[in-house]
Amino acid sequence: MATTTLITTRQAAEVLGKSERTVQRMATSGQLPYVQRLAGPTGVYLFDPDVVHELARELSIRAARKAG
Repeated sequence: MATTTLITTRQAAEVLGKSERTVQRMATSGQLPYVQRLAGPTGVYLFDPDVVHELARELSIRAARKAG
């Protein structure tokens, strides 16, 4: 069984071109599924990189359609 390395909120934000806070809001709203939320004041979320990259593709397609 292959093991997927999870990515952090910061890494997901870089892939999506969003702020870390926006990624946190996307996670809590259910727009971006997360695997785990770490305890502590920073509230770091961990994401499956395949899910993040797929969402980035979808957002890119939507932006291209909207642009024209």
